[in-house]
Amino acid sequence: YNHNMKFLSKVVISILILLFVSFSVCVCKTVYDTKTTDNQENYNFYSVKIPQEEALNRFSGSLKIKTISNPVYENTDFTYFDEFIGYIQEQYPLVFSVCEFKLINNYGIILKLDGKNKENKPNLLTAHYDVVGAKDETNWEHPPFSGFYDDKYMYSRGTIDDKGSVFAILEALNELVKNNFTPQSDLYIAFSQAEETGSPEGAPKIIDYFKSQNISFNTALDEAGRIIDKDGKYYAFIGISEKEGF
Repeated sequence: YNHNMKFLSKVVISILILLFVSFSVCVCKTVYDTKTTDNQENYNFYSVKIPQEEALNRFSGSLKIKTISNPVYENTDFTYFDEFIGYIQEQYPLVFSVCEFKLINNYGIILKLDGKNKENKPNLLTAHYDVVGAKDETNWEHPPFSGFYDDKYMYSRGTIDDKGSVFAILEALNELVKNNFTPQSDLYIAFSQAEETGSPEGAPKIIDYFKSQNISFNTALDEAGRIIDKDGKYYAFIGISEKEGF
């Protein structure tokens, strides 16, 4: 976790954009009007514009909340996790009014946007909002929980791993529901609170919930790899499995 923070902050905006594109790709085949002519599928893509300054302010605010994972789950300071859940409800009231909202094991977050066709399998987007602590803050140009943005870089723990994913999804979803968007299939969003420590209290509990409801998915997208700058070009890695598989 000794990341080069300048590099991470440099690409955070790119990752937000990438995740928004991933969101659009995920839903496009089930959400938009589809016509098949001569065995060729034609998709009508739906796009929205996200107000950058407002989005960055919301993202910066989340980075100030110390949702730090503890290897001993019971010793986690859940005050910050309660604060984070309240924060996203406050920042995205439309999302939480339109979507079904459920907490799993108190801190696992599930949102469901109802689709038109209940015969289709739903789609799933996932991320996690817990972060690793910062023991040595002297290596940081700005405090690790400052959410500092200098008009070019964002400095904070969690910018990429993985609150960037959380807020890219929420920003996209917020704009879509604002534009009266209804998917063809149900769309689920799941945010884990205990990914960094691999705790069974986080994502596994969410999985158990889906199993208990006999919910399986057509598509599931989780956080991907990183973006690297090589020879003046940006390369995004697409993950096809988790670190240890399933």
